[in-house]
This record gives sequence, C-alpha cells and structure tokens, in this order.
Amino acid sequence: MQGRGSRITMKDKDGVTLADFIIGKQVPERQGFRFVRVPGENRVYASRVDLDISTKFQDWIEAKLLEVEASKIERVVLDNYSVNERTFSVQPGEKIELAFRDEVWTSSRSARSTPPRRDPGQGASGPQHCRRSAQTGGTLGGS
Repeated sequence: MQGRGSRITMKDKDGVTLADFIIGKQVPERQGFRFVRVPGENRVYASRVDLDISTKFQDWIEAKLLEVEASKIERVVLDNYSVNERTFSVQPGEKIELAFRDEVWTSSRSARSTPPRRDPGQGASGPQHCRRSAQTGGTLGGS
C-alpha cells in the first residue's frame, strides 16, 4: 500500500460506528478533493472534503469546567480506568470515592478493588481522613 492517510471514525454514545473513512492526500489538480477509502477495502474515491478537525487538547476541553468553589465539592470519584489501544475499549480499574462530611474528607475504595485495611492511617490502602484547611481551602493530612 502506498501513502498514508488519517482515519476518521465516528461512533454514537453506545459505541456503534456511524462513519469510518481514511482520508488521504489532496487529489492533484482538483481543489478541495482528497483521496478517500473505507478501511479494509481497496477501492479509492476522489471526494470533496471540507474537513477541519482540531487535534489540540484545548479545542476539545471546556476550559471553565473545573472552576468551582472548593466549599461546594461534597464528593469526588477517582476512576483509574485504562484504554486498550488495540481494541479501543475501556478497561475498568480501581475506583476511589472521596466524601466530605462533618468537615472531614474520607476515602473508600470500590468493591472491584482490593478491600481496604481496617487500621486507618496505613498508607493509601486504608481509609484516609483529611480536614479542610480554613485558611487555604485545601486539605491537611491527619484524622
């Protein structure tokens, strides 16, 4: 196979493929046309393509999404999933839930993970407690 293109795959919320194409080089002497083919097929088409998709992180992320007052946060879930790049599937990982009650942050792990030790203060594998700092709005270690 000669040359390389950019594969564009669009899926719906359930992961069903809606469109899957490989967009190649511009067709010589045909402004606005590019070589296009369907993955797994040999036939190549010359198609009018007006495509401007950014791969810049800042173009896809809502910049003000995390602008929230610390005092408004009551619960945080850390989901340590991974993505299998070969199958493009999400592999479940350990989940840790942080909850703020009675001026104390408490962490617990999900049922999918290793059960926590019963003795608080035993590092990251046991329940952890933090108090919110009145001066900074941050957290202070300790129980």
